Amino acid sequence: MGKSKGKLDALLLEAAGVELDPKKVLKMEPEERASWLSTACRVASEGAVKVSQLYNVLASEKFADGLNDKVGKRMHRTMLKYLHIFSDKQQRYLKQCGLARDFGLNDKEAAKELPDVKPARRKSQSDEDAAVRMEEMMARCRNFVREKAQTYEERMREAEEQEREARRQEMLRREREERERLAREWAEIADWHRQLEGWERSQLAIEDLREQERAREAQEVREALEGKKSRSRSKRKRPLEEDQAWPAEEQMLEEELRRAQHGHDLTKCFAAMGDFRRSRLSGAPIVGRVVEWKKTHGWIEPDCPIDHPEIVKHQGHIFVHGEDLVPKWRNLVAGAMVEFFLYYDGQGLGAEECTARKVLRVTLSWKQAQAMFGETGERLADFEQRSQVTIRAYQWCQPDGSSSDLPFLLFEIWGRPQAVVDAIGALATRREEDGNGAEDTLCVNLLLPESRMWKVDLMQLQHYCSLEVSSSITITDPMPCRTLTIQAPLPNFRSSLHALIMQ
Repeated sequence: MGKSKGKLDALLLEAAGVELDPKKVLKMEPEERASWLSTACRVASEGAVKVSQLYNVLASEKFADGLNDKVGKRMHRTMLKYLHIFSDKQQRYLKQCGLARDFGLNDKEAAKELPDVKPARRKSQSDEDAAVRMEEMMARCRNFVREKAQTYEERMREAEEQEREARRQEMLRREREERERLAREWAEIADWHRQLEGWERSQLAIEDLREQERAREAQEVREALEGKKSRSRSKRKRPLEEDQAWPAEEQMLEEELRRAQHGHDLTKCFAAMGDFRRSRLSGAPIVGRVVEWKKTHGWIEPDCPIDHPEIVKHQGHIFVHGEDLVPKWRNLVAGAMVEFFLYYDGQGLGAEECTARKVLRVTLSWKQAQAMFGETGERLADFEQRSQVTIRAYQWCQPDGSSSDLPFLLFEIWGRPQAVVDAIGALATRREEDGNGAEDTLCVNLLLPESRMWKVDLMQLQHYCSLEVSSSITITDPMPCRTLTIQAPLPNFRSSLHALIMQ
């Protein structure tokens, strides 16, 4: 790069026709040197050569050697003429160089050389007043700028608040439109399904295990009756006492067959009419767990004991139909907790107004769990009854049965949204700020499955609270989960939990 730059400078000098080598310049004759100086200054002012190279020649102490007075003064005037092309530092040095010392102009000659320079006139009173007015105007400008700077910050804050409010309104509008869209879709589904209700009832009646059981009993009675008749014919010649017992048995079997056949026909009649003659047995909702779901119907295992003769059937499970769900025909999953009212329709026990409970999973340290529920969990049932929730507690263990190294317990809290929020608020850690109890901050660690993280709208939650998602997986069994830490004052804490449940 350096060699190329030197070649370029040499080409520029050759094109300009000016020699800037100090040794060659000092060998020139006085007249030739004066002509060279005029040409070099003119070329340097046009930018054809570098000013620094010209300065190196003029700054040499030997540049003024061998010059007579006439030529030296002419060269000094030429240097002063082009002095403006040099930098301030170079100008100060050239005014004291050998050429300036030996052939510098006296005062009379300097006045002739600079005829346009006029002596500075004395400042008048008007100039001083103008300066004062200028200073006052500048002071007013500075004050104006300071005031506007404060108002600018206020306007920026107002603009940010308006933008946040606009985003919140837009979010609410989208949520409202989404709810309206879902309501329309469910209404269309209900209208479409209303035409199939009679057919579904008849199909359910046909597939009902209780009806199949009655038909099987009727078939057994019929076969037994046929067997008794054939047996009685083969033994007609027996004593009279034995013959008299068979008609009584035949009458009993025929009566049982008639009752079974009557129940079978009555079930078909009820299925065709769509009337199951329900009678509600529970005044308050009963909590249970879905053990099986088959698209349109399923079975629920109640959490509390039920005192009814029909409960011994179907392993103590309660039948639930998709039409009895709230909302209707929603899809339930096995293991979900539900609330329902118990009814009896003459065929068995069923669940109506069945509502799925919401769930949030909270992790508590051993110390927090024992302080809240007791050393052995003896206060857990009281907490469930007081909060109207259902809690499942989990502890991880090693394959040999020993405790794992996880420093926390997992609590699943099932219930209605408001009940879940209140229960978690009671379990959350309180952090007092600035000694003011009204400004307490609640903090809780929630466990979210990795498969559900993409459904969580973190931007919506950040409107209410400060949150943090763990960078690594917290647990891997039974499924990968991360920790979501929520921290906010009590009102915002409740709002953030409501928003999370609704998602």
